[in-house]
Amino acid sequence: MYKILVVDDESIIRSGIVNVVTGQGSGFVVAGEATNGKQALELIPELAPDLIITDICMPMANGLELIETAKSINPDLKVLVISGYDDFEYAQKALQLGVDDYILKPVQASQLIDILRRVRLELDQRFHFLQDIGLLQKKLTVSMPLLREWFFQSLIAGKMKALEITEKLGDLDLQLTGCLFGVALIKIKNLQSAKAEYTKEKGLIQSCLMQISESIFPTGIQPFPFFLSEDKLVILFAIQTSDRQRIFITLNQNLKRIMLAIQNQLNVDTYAALGRLYDELIGVSYSYSEAEIALQFSFLREKGSLINYEDINLQDEPVEQWPLELENKLLLQVRLGEKEQVVQSALEILNYHRNQQTIDPGRVKRFVFETTLLLMRTVTEAGGNISAFGKDPYPLVYQCENLTELEHFLVDFSLACCTEIEKARLGKNYSIVEKAKHIIESSLEQNEFSLDDVAGRLFISPNYLRSLFKQQVGESFVEYVTRRRMEKARILLDDVTLKVHRIAEAVGYDDQHYFSICFKKYYGLTPTDYREAKGFVDHQKG
Repeated sequence: MYKILVVDDESIIRSGIVNVVTGQGSGFVVAGEATNGKQALELIPELAPDLIITDICMPMANGLELIETAKSINPDLKVLVISGYDDFEYAQKALQLGVDDYILKPVQASQLIDILRRVRLELDQRFHFLQDIGLLQKKLTVSMPLLREWFFQSLIAGKMKALEITEKLGDLDLQLTGCLFGVALIKIKNLQSAKAEYTKEKGLIQSCLMQISESIFPTGIQPFPFFLSEDKLVILFAIQTSDRQRIFITLNQNLKRIMLAIQNQLNVDTYAALGRLYDELIGVSYSYSEAEIALQFSFLREKGSLINYEDINLQDEPVEQWPLELENKLLLQVRLGEKEQVVQSALEILNYHRNQQTIDPGRVKRFVFETTLLLMRTVTEAGGNISAFGKDPYPLVYQCENLTELEHFLVDFSLACCTEIEKARLGKNYSIVEKAKHIIESSLEQNEFSLDDVAGRLFISPNYLRSLFKQQVGESFVEYVTRRRMEKARILLDDVTLKVHRIAEAVGYDDQHYFSICFKKYYGLTPTDYREAKGFVDHQKG
């Protein structure tokens, strides 16, 4: 059984979660409960939970503080956030901290059960995976890789002085010498979709990437790869030559080969960035910072891109300005159903940000999300059903990794809004035509009855009704009225007690002779001939 720590300042919420966990055979057991983040952090060393279910807003220490600290203790810890706040910043921060799911209160038991099943499956996979790689893990020392990783992290963070660096290199038996030093970053996207044999086991992935790096880089370039986070690989280089231009080309070529190998073996997407090269090892902290800056520009690039710090044009981030004119144009085109123009406007909006070189993904995603809210309001105002869109658009926006994916999302969402508005209008128009038919049926006996009369009663223009009627019914208003009068007259003629002139009046004809002409024109028989053909003897002629 996997252990759960439930953290919420409301006892009724904790009790509800406990009841779901214990009552459904979920494969979990509630190992403990806490009312705030501080209390939970005190329980974690003792309970060693596999999953934390926590609220965000709590006294003492909130859920975000709990998640950040707990993840630093155990990066593989599963976290489910159940929050009563539908707040963008909270959700964004939680996702950045690596939570496994973020759901809003009130939570349905079925929803929680589904999430627990998924988390249990992931824990099972990791458990079996760890069993399978037991032989490999025996070959790894318990402490040395962790100590080396800590050293590399401190080195790129600029936390060590030159003398301390020299001492640590000796302690850790690291031969980190050369003429030039630099740092590259590889961002691994969609890590959870990695092939089963690699999963999310950081030690094994690092081992695999170490082998890839050692086999790809030529003699003279010594790579030291390590994970800064689960999905961010850092490669520190010690280079034995001072030929910067040649090394720069070689690094780019081989980094691309590493990215391709990662993509093929792990079935994931990657972005990479390379900082400048420095003469001293202590300079790698600057190279790392430059690589981080360059990596931010991956939001503007296609997946698989490698960005060099030396190639980017660093300018002050532009003052936040939304392309409101483009947004308003998009909303108008969606209302009008101009689908080709909708696609063009959606692309123009994202091209605006691409041209602005906006490297803050949160800024662009926030704008796109706000645009989706305006689009949904447009659908609602047109009488459409926004529930037809299914999922909340926020996570769909946030999952986009680059501008191209945002373009696809905004185009598809805008076109879906067009379609929903079209459906709403068709339904509305159908209702108008049905009302018109009802008025016609109740007015067939009126001789002066006209399309203008019906349009006036429906509060629409005659021309609009004329066009709509033809479109929906397939015949003109006059043709429809004439047909209904003739059909009603034929039914009445079956009642031989009714005189023809009474029937004519009942269907809107004051002149019996004119009625007979119209009836014959429609059916090929006069009313009298029709009765005789039916076998009726008309004793009520005239």
